[in-house]
Amino acid sequence: MKQRQLYRFSKTAIKGGYIEVLSPILVISAVYLVYLVLSLTGAYFLCRYYFTLAAILIWCGARLIMKMLTILLTVRSRAAVIRRCIVRISLPCGYERSIHRVLLRIYFFKELAVFVSRLIFASVIFLGFWLISTDSFDNRSVYRLLMAFQAIPAAVVILWLRLKLFICFAGAEVLSVGDPSLGAWKSICRCAKMLSGQYGFAVGVMLRNLRSIILPFLLPVSVQTLVSYFSVRYIEWQHQKQEEECYNEQADIYSMHKGAFEAGDFSST
Repeated sequence: MKQRQLYRFSKTAIKGGYIEVLSPILVISAVYLVYLVLSLTGAYFLCRYYFTLAAILIWCGARLIMKMLTILLTVRSRAAVIRRCIVRISLPCGYERSIHRVLLRIYFFKELAVFVSRLIFASVIFLGFWLISTDSFDNRSVYRLLMAFQAIPAAVVILWLRLKLFICFAGAEVLSVGDPSLGAWKSICRCAKMLSGQYGFAVGVMLRNLRSIILPFLLPVSVQTLVSYFSVRYIEWQHQKQEEECYNEQADIYSMHKGAFEAGDFSST
């Protein structure tokens, strides 16, 4: 499906159910707004008055707890948004209880992947600054500067991989709501397979919906577009997989008949 067709399809689907999708989105936005305010307030007091190692560790633990509470408070609303968007395009959904369990596991894997990517990104940046400021190498060494500037392309690659992970986990959420029997890990793996070669298209969809993402009252349109894209792409991927399997079966049958025919000709001579 092309982008223009996707937008028309999504806008047609969202008509009549705008408020139904908007209400849980506002709940999610309110929870994350409170989380953002608390994070900025805590970071301000930490940097202003209590900038010590113990205070930093305590703040990191408190922020992790707030993040977990935010996920727990928004999981029902997230499931409701995706579920209503899927129902709008006349596709089946799973039961809510099973959806919530699978979504919580997906969010756990997502936060773990985000933590690892941030750790690697910070390590690369720190290594670049250390190579520039350290006295372990000759200050006039060209190799030292070359090694330090390698942190820039490495950081860009890490950011691109992190964006791909974000898109993959977003698609896994949609797949888990449509079919929670897949489980969290299988939904992530299937989404990674179906998005192979499609990440550029997905980024284009997100950039084209940037205005809808920024403006809160237009969020249902962008959410419906993304849910429609992942749902339609999954159906296309399933059809492609079935066609490949049928082609492979036909090729195997042809090779078997061909081998039997050649064996028969050889024996007859």
